[in-house]
Amino acid sequence: MTPLVFVACESYGEGAWRLEAHFHLAAVRDFLEVLTSAGFGGRGHPPDLSVTLEAELLFEEEVIAAPTYFAASELGRLLGHAPPELAAQFRAWHAMTRAFEGMGRPARLIVWQIE
Repeated sequence: MTPLVFVACESYGEGAWRLEAHFHLAAVRDFLEVLTSAGFGGRGHPPDLSVTLEAELLFEEEVIAAPTYFAASELGRLLGHAPPELAAQFRAWHAMTRAFEGMGRPARLIVWQIE
């Protein structure tokens, strides 16, 4: 299998995180370099994942690597390190997370790589 980066958007409301969307990136090396440059590498996943996302990760058949996460408010740091081919994707994620936050639902992005 070709390595892929998976990014899940979660929003918080009614006492729990909820999975809202999935994104996939094939530019694994570039993306992981941006994460490291922005200081997001190696955070691991938060302990309070949505039930849906936790189940997906539990039953993933491939090796999960490079788990991390970041809040919507931290996306600006990624943009400062992003090459042009990733910047548009980061702006789209920012728009989505800001939409949830505009509704009073904090948002975050959960990241992992499949090897």
